[in-house]
Amino acid sequence: MAPDNIVTNRVPGFAVFIGNFIRETVINRNGRIYLDYPGGDVLYAACAYKACGGSAGLIGCIGENFPQKFLNKIQRNGCLLYTSPSPRDLST
Repeated sequence: MAPDNIVTNRVPGFAVFIGNFIRETVINRNGRIYLDYPGGDVLYAACAYKACGGSAGLIGCIGENFPQKFLNKIQRNGCLLYTSPSPRDLST
């Protein structure tokens, strides 16, 4: 039995995650390479939260070259999304 101070099996209905969106290259354990995939800490946190049964909102800055198709896909997967141009306007 878990101690009283440890919360188990509780996922609030909705949480907001704030962080970075980036464009990534992914190499899986079989060596297959996937170019130009959406990523970033905010996206990974929200995906993990949704996998536990919660709903997620994401807030983050994006560079002007961040593809709109990535944002559309994130929204289609049930996440509320608020983005702002990056103040440094770095490539994502």
